[in-house]
Amino acid sequence: MKQILLIVIILIVCKTGFAQSLNSDSVLIKHANSIEISTNDFSKLLPLITAPGKNDEEKLILVYYWVYNHIDFDTERFLKTGSLQPMNITETLKSGKGMCYEYNDFVDATCKYLKLTGYKIEGYVKFYGFTPGETFTDNNHIWYAVSIDGNWKMIDLLWACGTLSTKDNNFVFKKKLHKEYFMVNPEKFFDTHLPADPVFQFNANPLNISGFISKKEGADTTQRYSYINYADSINVMNKLDVRDRNVRSAVRAYAFNPENPNQLIVIYYNNAVELVNNSKATKAQLLKAKNYFIQSKSLIPKSKDANIKTLESVCEQGIISIDSRLKYIKS
Repeated sequence: MKQILLIVIILIVCKTGFAQSLNSDSVLIKHANSIEISTNDFSKLLPLITAPGKNDEEKLILVYYWVYNHIDFDTERFLKTGSLQPMNITETLKSGKGMCYEYNDFVDATCKYLKLTGYKIEGYVKFYGFTPGETFTDNNHIWYAVSIDGNWKMIDLLWACGTLSTKDNNFVFKKKLHKEYFMVNPEKFFDTHLPADPVFQFNANPLNISGFISKKEGADTTQRYSYINYADSINVMNKLDVRDRNVRSAVRAYAFNPENPNQLIVIYYNNAVELVNNSKATKAQLLKAKNYFIQSKSLIPKSKDANIKTLESVCEQGIISIDSRLKYIKS
């Protein structure tokens, strides 16, 4: 799932479990439905939405029910061709519509509000029409992992709110509460979802990509990747700046699935562009940007995405521009 090339998905349904709440679902649903979009500032809506929640889990459930009632899947944007940039929450509230990135941002904002540790998880989902053994050459979805009382739980808010299907050759999003995609143990998600970075399976012996794609429904959980000390890896990442953190995660994701170089290409490219666009960039920063462009350019021939391949010439221009700027910077 790349920010410069947003890939959305067609949903399928599986069944797992859903944690019990202290309040009854009917009480939580009734309250969530009663809170209207009175402002485009979600931070002002959150205290109203979560007010009856007796714990963090119930407050997340209230936001789930609120999004289900007030936000629709943006089928029109989904059908558009070309790259689509994610909207921010303000834009989503104005339109009342969103796709996977926008739905995920509601969870992210809620976790930050509740001061819960959480991560946006990019990865692979078995979309409608998936064939066993089919390789994934790009991330095609995004969801969320949150730590509740020391336990990691997965949340796919979009899938938890409904399914996208075809009817008379048209795409139709059918709203329905699919609680099996909300607050789920990571292992139970592997039937349909697999993080691109194996660290975010939160398992010392994560499922490998072959086990995930081996079946149309479900996964062969006997097929395992090499040992990962995921807790240490996450702790190390949290000490890095955002750019280095994203690079480290993308490098692991590429090693995990060499069929998909796109995430790493885009991370290198975006980091380079961000540094180059800073007119006050230091020599060290420009050299880092140059290295990012070089790394990105070296991987582009491995990509099967035509849009990604257009970045090669931009990388070349970026390298030339950096070399020119470096001539005027003193050591």
